[in-house]
Amino acid sequence: MPGVDKARVNLAEQSALVLTSLANSEIEQPLLKAVKDAGYLGEIVEDLASTQKKQQQALQQHQTLQKRNTIWALA
Repeated sequence: MPGVDKARVNLAEQSALVLTSLANSEIEQPLLKAVKDAGYLGEIVEDLASTQKKQQQALQQHQTLQKRNTIWALA
């Protein structure tokens, strides 16, 4: 997409890092639209550490739910 200088996708973390020389106000909406049009969810992250912490918590909750469901299914 025009304006994107570099993009790095991490499938394991379900994340992407996009580098641009444009201002956030210029690239934010077109970038989010391109991500959505490609069939993915996207959000602009200003604080990477807190976003990673939220993702980790969501993953742990999902794993706990799957473990509980598996135990119930085996019982």
